[in-house]
Amino acid sequence: MHLIDRDTIADLKKGNIDAFNKVYEILSNGVYSVCFKITKDKYAAEDILQDVFIKLWNYREQLDVEGNLWVFLYVVSKQLSINKIKSGSRRLIQDEEAVDTELMAPSPEEEVFYKELKSFVDKTIAELPHQQRTVIELSRNEALTHQQIALRLGIAPNTVKNHMTQALKKLRTHFGDAHLHTTFPLMVYFEIFFPKH
Repeated sequence: MHLIDRDTIADLKKGNIDAFNKVYEILSNGVYSVCFKITKDKYAAEDILQDVFIKLWNYREQLDVEGNLWVFLYVVSKQLSINKIKSGSRRLIQDEEAVDTELMAPSPEEEVFYKELKSFVDKTIAELPHQQRTVIELSRNEALTHQQIALRLGIAPNTVKNHMTQALKKLRTHFGDAHLHTTFPLMVYFEIFFPKH
């Protein structure tokens, strides 16, 4: 995968639209490939592609000019694709020509970081009190709403909301204090691993 030079990242941090367009031109096919490989849906992959670059733009000021921008985009695109599948909002189609298979295979660096990040997320969730952990897992793994979780557990929706609020507060603290091998803010990843429903 092509690397983005530090000058381009520095310009992107400053809000330079030409730098953003350059990054999009170089890396968008790779992002689409990751999304399509997971969703098998070209429409979903196109939607996620746009979401990935919206997040890149929104977090541009927090980018590290020394960082590997592709690793960041790979993790975000992969997790957003997984979130899409969990939400059930996809139409399965078979369109193998819509993806460049050469771009689909992640490098060791990309997969190692994704696995490290996912392991950190799972470990952090496991340390939550039982009820908070259950609520988070139902929301994250099954994409259930507060109302659906309340029905599943036989508790009031407000109780679910309180458990969720307390759990997310603790998780944000863990993310803020973590020391993972990444040049990008962990709160960026927090947003994609714990999407709102």
